[in-house]
Amino acid sequence: MIDWTKKPKTVLLTGNSEFLKEREIDGAVKALPGYSLLEFDASSDMEGVELTLTSRSLFAEKKLVVIRSIGEAKSRRKILTEYCANPQDDITLILSSRHQKRLLKWVTTSLKVEEKQKLDEMPSWELSDWVVDEGRARGLSVSKSFAEAIVLNVGTDLYSLTNELDKLSVYCEDRTNVEVADIEAVLFQHTSFSPFEVVDLWASGEMSGSSRMFLAHLDNTPSTEWMKSVLVIMGSLQDRVEHLLRARDMKSRGKSSNDIAKSLGVSTYIYLNRLTPQLTARKSVALEDAYIELADIESKIKMGGPGKLLLESFLLRH
Repeated sequence: MIDWTKKPKTVLLTGNSEFLKEREIDGAVKALPGYSLLEFDASSDMEGVELTLTSRSLFAEKKLVVIRSIGEAKSRRKILTEYCANPQDDITLILSSRHQKRLLKWVTTSLKVEEKQKLDEMPSWELSDWVVDEGRARGLSVSKSFAEAIVLNVGTDLYSLTNELDKLSVYCEDRTNVEVADIEAVLFQHTSFSPFEVVDLWASGEMSGSSRMFLAHLDNTPSTEWMKSVLVIMGSLQDRVEHLLRARDMKSRGKSSNDIAKSLGVSTYIYLNRLTPQLTARKSVALEDAYIELADIESKIKMGGPGKLLLESFLLRH
């Protein structure tokens, strides 16, 4: 991303993600607090743009000038190309395009800018990593499986995901580790399904209830999203099995509940009230067998196997 502290004189933002372009502009505003912010729309206010870029003030004033919809500038293009060729020292100019299938040639060839960024929408498989990074920027530790569950239930819109992370940050207050209870309280309070319900029911030994919850979820999910749902739930199951195996091992070595909870990245309350009953319901050998089969199912699904049937069979047999 752009290092705004270096105060680039001219920047061009293109691509189809309005969220990421606006995020860059917000970054400039925060990094340049002493700059006066002036915003224009090239489709309707090129007179104001010309006046701002060509006028000289008697007083020294630093300006952050943002011009959106740059590809729709129907007049005074010469002003912009000439200005970019010889920009002023006291102005940082950001030119942001509205997404078009083919950006006008003069924008990509005539404008000589110091920085260029093409900001396109992220593919769905990268969103969980983005959620993890966004959580880290808020001081939160969000596991990959939790991030996948968030994307599955919130969707792929970055504005919506950001809003949910902001709510999660407020809810967690001074805590850094995001727990299942936090996500359920913030994200799933208005929905009929949480992927963690499937996992909790299974870990508590309620196989038939877990299977029914799993199938009910898929009934309300477009078939094109089944693969994603199966992988998210399977990843959550793998994480839970790992946690239970680690907790059982630490408990057998005499570790305290506080130590075990800290190692698992959960609160002592969650460990004692949610995971401890599951340790009673699930023996070590059964957990080890489950972990081996989940790894086998994951491999088969990624090779094109029937994920829904494989995971349903697992939930009923283990």
